[in-house]
Amino acid sequence: MEGPEHVRLGAVIDRYAFHARKEGSLGETLCATCVDVLGVQGAAVMLLAPGGTHRTLGTSDEVMEKIEELQHTLGEGPCLDAYRHHAPVLVADLAAPDSASTWIGFTPAALDAGAGALFGFPLHVGAGRIGALNLYARAAGQLSVDQHQDALVLADLVTHAILALQAGADDLVGELADIGTHQTQVNQATGMVAAQLGLPMADALGRLRAHAYATSRSISEVAAEVISRRLRLEP
Repeated sequence: MEGPEHVRLGAVIDRYAFHARKEGSLGETLCATCVDVLGVQGAAVMLLAPGGTHRTLGTSDEVMEKIEELQHTLGEGPCLDAYRHHAPVLVADLAAPDSASTWIGFTPAALDAGAGALFGFPLHVGAGRIGALNLYARAAGQLSVDQHQDALVLADLVTHAILALQAGADDLVGELADIGTHQTQVNQATGMVAAQLGLPMADALGRLRAHAYATSRSISEVAAEVISRRLRLEP
């Protein structure tokens, strides 16, 4: 029997497939899916590198564009903190005093742009980070339990979609359907290969896929061997 998380993931992938038929770029599709599933007003996907290089893969609306530009310009904000601290940053009331003291330049400008609440979720594979998912609501208020769980699923989906596309996946929707039961192992193995070989996350995932194809096995089987240290990919 399918568990609640598998059902939740299936529903999210279904909405992604719907928007993939309507939207343009991958970033636009991912942002539209987040807004649809969560019922928030806007979403953005920010890609970051350890050296400080970052770019916005997609935004859902003009407010989100302004918020992303503020974070790029000022180097502060919940999305950047979610990436830096490897944990969700949830700001239920952007006008609260602690928000203003945390992001002195960003907070008043984000309020002027039209945001009342902001939520940042890191995008990561194992210990490796590739960016953050940024969400906003016009009115102040915390995410519900279901919204929070859906946001975590969406962050995983966004991460997997980016890596699968970079690895040259032919059927992205089909690739996303594989996130479920075995994705935690795949994420962990990808992080291990990246650390062992000094590769970017996308390249490490590509090495796992290539080894699985060459040995006529599933990527989940290869990931399990990497995690158990029965397999170490050569440089």
